[in-house]
Amino acid sequence: MKSTLKIVSILLTVLLISCGDTEKVTVTTKQADIDYDVLLKGDNKNISFVNQARPVLEKRCIVCHGCYDAPCQLKMSSLEGIKRGANPESVYNAERLFAMDPTRLFVDAHTTEEWRKKGFSSVLNESQTEPDKNIAENNLRHSVLYKMLRLKQLNPQPRIGMIDDSFDLRLSRKQTCPTNENFDKYAKKFPTQGMPFAMPNLSDDEYHILVKWIS
Repeated sequence: MKSTLKIVSILLTVLLISCGDTEKVTVTTKQADIDYDVLLKGDNKNISFVNQARPVLEKRCIVCHGCYDAPCQLKMSSLEGIKRGANPESVYNAERLFAMDPTRLFVDAHTTEEWRKKGFSSVLNESQTEPDKNIAENNLRHSVLYKMLRLKQLNPQPRIGMIDDSFDLRLSRKQTCPTNENFDKYAKKFPTQGMPFAMPNLSDDEYHILVKWIS
């Protein structure tokens, strides 16, 4: 009898431990990485890049991401630049002994495949979506651009006072260019380095427009 009770006790303990290690997927856990409220807000009309998204980018993003040597070479002054994506190699590097292959937009490559061969990674969703999957949700879940914007929303910058000394604003600072595959590690290590970097948060309307466009 005692041996039977002992076995039952062991089995119950193992069962409790295994149940404790299993993460239950709920609506709340799914909301941890997707702005469902933004997706559900308003109608289902597509956001115009030219008339709605680009004005926000010009106002809040292109001041840094409009030049040839933009951070991570992510040039957001045109749709082609956004589709080209990001590259961790610095355009100007005084320590470089040999010239790098030029990466001039509209000149040195013309297709997404050509830019990927030059070391650029996508900041938008390029994965194949299954027919039964939510396309808008999938576009956000696989977009580095969206994740960078959301990271800033989750870790807002103070509205008053000086920028914290932890922000490295030197032109010579080391670039950190996350990809969709390693973004979770990036967010954990640099929680305050969302976009716009070292600048005030996007307004609710600006954030809504860009998220809807990305989706």
